[in-house]
Amino acid sequence: MIEDILSEKTKLEAFNLLKEGFGENSEKQFKNFLLFTKNKPGKRLGVLYKYDGIAVGVVLLFEKDRIFEGKCYKFINFSSWYFIKKYRIFAPILIKKIILESPENSIVTNFTSLRSTRPIFYKLGFSDFDVRFSPISINILKYSLSSKINLINGNIPKSIPKNINEIFSSISSKNIYKFSVQNQLRSEECFFCIYFFQKKGLRFGRILYASNPKVFVNNLSKIKLNLLINYRCFGLLFPNFGAYKLITFSFKTNAKYLFKSSQKLDNIDLLFSEFTELFKS
Repeated sequence: MIEDILSEKTKLEAFNLLKEGFGENSEKQFKNFLLFTKNKPGKRLGVLYKYDGIAVGVVLLFEKDRIFEGKCYKFINFSSWYFIKKYRIFAPILIKKIILESPENSIVTNFTSLRSTRPIFYKLGFSDFDVRFSPISINILKYSLSSKINLINGNIPKSIPKNINEIFSSISSKNIYKFSVQNQLRSEECFFCIYFFQKKGLRFGRILYASNPKVFVNNLSKIKLNLLINYRCFGLLFPNFGAYKLITFSFKTNAKYLFKSSQKLDNIDLLFSEFTELFKS
């Protein structure tokens, strides 16, 4: 039996399974996501697989409707999932059912795929798209003195658009930082999230979300300088798609982002997943 995670009962069942699978160190993150009081009623947070009425498997999903270039798309990102060992054979069945029952306009992604699970997704028709690493470098020709970058962690302005406020209010990881970049001369504004992580003693950032990728790219040089000076960030990771093809001085990494869609994806911005790293802190 398959059941959507909607009710308080199913949320608690999912939480208990994930705590069993990932340990108590991840308890806070899962509790914040599943039991967060600001979650909209009726919003699906994932799917449970039940055997004889008992939850034995769970897949968390991040779902969001977005309009891009006049078309409406439903983005569905596979996040953390866990099956009791005895029932893991049913995991591909559940994933396949989620995909088959997704609306025609869906774009299904997995931004945190493990090497061991990628063969499952490839067999289900998923493809790779590049992840690029951009070292911190400053292009003086794209450096705008009129742009201002503000950290808004814990101090979200009242003027922020409602949809962005919902995104930022739902994120509660100590390693995720929320910013705004504004160019008053051009009346441009972009809100973005970055997940900071350490590798070999150095700090790097993964871009999780940008409300306006074009504004983000136009101000990238100043954003990089701000991250280097204030956060000692030495480089950024991002999916090589959409507006991000404009970024130079980057190279392909071994990371894998996966997607599946019946839509043609020549121009669509895939930098949507504001939650891709929520459970990795």
